[in-house]
Amino acid sequence: MYSEHCMANGSCQRAAPEVFGSTAEGWVVLMDENPSAELRESVVRAA
Repeated sequence: MYSEHCMANGSCQRAAPEVFGSTAEGWVVLMDENPSAELRESVVRAA
């Protein structure tokens, strides 16, 4: 995850909620550093 490229619009969370979350302040957090192969398409779409 490249936080310097984050647009802070929540699109990554919508595309892959199993992998991306957010803090109470609204910052994106990576919840799963090694997502399963089944999530690959969602993670690529989120990027």
